[in-house]
Amino acid sequence: METALAVTPLVLSTYTIIYKIKLAAEVASQNKDQCDFLAGRLSGIDKLLPLVQQQVPEAAEELTRLGHTLRDAHDLVVDCQNWSMRRKFTRAKRFTEVNARIDSHLNIIQLYCQVVDMSRRPDRTTVPLPTTASHSLTGSYDQIENIP
Repeated sequence: METALAVTPLVLSTYTIIYKIKLAAEVASQNKDQCDFLAGRLSGIDKLLPLVQQQVPEAAEELTRLGHTLRDAHDLVVDCQNWSMRRKFTRAKRFTEVNARIDSHLNIIQLYCQVVDMSRRPDRTTVPLPTTASHSLTGSYDQIENIP
């Protein structure tokens, strides 16, 4: 229960920074497409945060890292409100880096969600992976799930 309570301020601060990014993107004059893409992408993320908060309190540390990355993204979007042709091209590289970091955080959070879901399902059995090179790891996930 203690961990779940610790996530709440993280989710609220993440909501706040996402809101600030959306506002800043609306008035950006440089790299407008990239700002709009980032703001739109975050609209989807902020809808998932309550689920993460409720169901996966183990992801609190990664939510903190996501929050730091979103602060960097906010600084970048705010910087796009200033006109500078020279900085326009360096910002494009920074957008690529920020989006890659966001992807990384989201992938880790998704992994937490999957592991927690698997551990909480009573019908889930663990299937050991083959330990020798002669075994094949091909096949669909459905085949693995249906092993008695």
